[in-house]
Amino acid sequence: MAAIVVALSAGAIVEAGNASASTTAPPSPQARVETSYDNSSITTTAGTRTWFLQLSLGAGSYLLGASGDVVNYGNPDFVRCYITVNSTVLAGVTNYVGTQAQAIAFSLAGGDKFTAKKNVVRLSCSHDAAGTTTYVDSGATLWSSAVTSISVTKVP
Repeated sequence: MAAIVVALSAGAIVEAGNASASTTAPPSPQARVETSYDNSSITTTAGTRTWFLQLSLGAGSYLLGASGDVVNYGNPDFVRCYITVNSTVLAGVTNYVGTQAQAIAFSLAGGDKFTAKKNVVRLSCSHDAAGTTTYVDSGATLWSSAVTSISVTKVP
C-alpha cells in the first residue's frame, strides 16, 4: 500500500517528508491528511481488524475523520470501520456490502483531547463473515485537525 502524508501548518506545507524551502523549521502541523493510493484488503479472518492508514499526533485536542469505499463482490457481509487512538476506538461505522451493493461509501468522525506525548491514530476495518474478499478501495482518507479546545460528550 502506498500512501502520502501531507501536513498543513501556518504558511508551510510538508509533503512525504520533504520540507518547504523555508530557512526556519515550520510550526507543528495544525492539520494532517493521509490518503491511500492502492486498494487495501481486509483480512479474511472474521472479526479481525486490518489497519490501513495511520497518523502520529502529539498531545492536544483534535478533530479526526475518515472516509472511503468498502468493496465486496462476494456474499453480503457487515463491514465495520473504526478510528482508533492508541488502540482505543474513538469512532466507528457499520455497512452491509456485497451482491446487490458491491461498493458502499463510509464516513466517520470524532474528537477528543489526548494527553499522551505520542498518539497513534489509525483507520481500520473488519468484517463479520469468514473468508470474504472485502477491501477498502484506493482513495480512503484519514485526517486530523488540531483545535484550541474541545468539548466531548460521551453518551451511554
